[in-house]
Amino acid sequence: MARQNKSNELAEMLRYQIISGQLRVNEQLEAISKLAKRHGTTIATVSKALANLEQAGYVERFPGKGVFVKEKQNCRLALVLDSGTFANDSANVSLMPIFLNELEKKSKEENWTYELFFSVDSQSSAQNFLLKLSQNAFDVVLVGSRWLAENSSKIFKDQSVFTIGIFAYKDLDFSISFDSYQMVYEAVLELDKQGCQQIALIENDKDQSWSKNPDCNTRAYHDALKSIGKLRNSRLHLNVPVSQKGGYDAFCELAKNTIGRPLGVISVDSLITLGIIQAALSNGLNFYEDVIIATQANQGCGVAQITTPIIKFENSLTIYLEHIAQFIKKYNQGEKVPTGIDLIAAKKKVLLVKDIYQFV
Repeated sequence: MARQNKSNELAEMLRYQIISGQLRVNEQLEAISKLAKRHGTTIATVSKALANLEQAGYVERFPGKGVFVKEKQNCRLALVLDSGTFANDSANVSLMPIFLNELEKKSKEENWTYELFFSVDSQSSAQNFLLKLSQNAFDVVLVGSRWLAENSSKIFKDQSVFTIGIFAYKDLDFSISFDSYQMVYEAVLELDKQGCQQIALIENDKDQSWSKNPDCNTRAYHDALKSIGKLRNSRLHLNVPVSQKGGYDAFCELAKNTIGRPLGVISVDSLITLGIIQAALSNGLNFYEDVIIATQANQGCGVAQITTPIIKFENSLTIYLEHIAQFIKKYNQGEKVPTGIDLIAAKKKVLLVKDIYQFV
């Protein structure tokens, strides 16, 4: 985890005094020598702290006059993504433009400025971002790069920025994520409520070693089955490639090895869900009578638009960015940088009878 050095600690303290109103716009700061004496540090350390604040737009230096508090410019964001971000999270519509469209709308609403950095997978591909970071070009960094998260303790050690993981990276102090545990747990309960004799979970086989919650879907599945008195069956828990074919093949295997109808199937990925639906149709099965599907569906993706009788747990990117905005506001008001994971619950939509939606 990143730790600030003395100059950054001093810069952060002065930043708080500015944004909290203790130091007002156009107010002159104490002389560097006095600040050094007051805080028990060196003139060089104070100078570096003030240079950081100046580059970040909090203060302005006037030769021969001193350092004055400057009216703060808009919050400046960096969104850093690696080449795998969102690559397989959508079906007919790419999730990337949906996310960026929501970010653009939120930025206008909050008066943010932001810069995008794509395919940041290594030191060499991160050079442009690292250069601007060293120039104090950002107040907040949204991290969607595994490489950046894994190297965060070194990269952000000397930087006074608020880092937010857009996935639950174990190497970051703070992240915002959709609550997959809650989705799977509630899906099991809903499928049981609908009379499913057996309930299966189909997960993707992606590497989750980077995550703070690598086994949350499995834990939720087992916990929910236990709560309703159903025994675990390894044949009903499959890990498959993130693709329609992965979902198709997985469902065909389940259909051969299960008895009793309806069969409940939980999918945690949109592409896999489309394959499951295709397989159910090709096997001549009826939705609701023979199979009931519960699936994660990101805002705007292909599955979110489907009207097939399924149970959807929709993740709202609008709500996601609102959470980011609230944490940025708290940070700008001088609150302590949060730690842990801010989990956002999906909105459950049950469509099992034609033209009838039940919102929970």
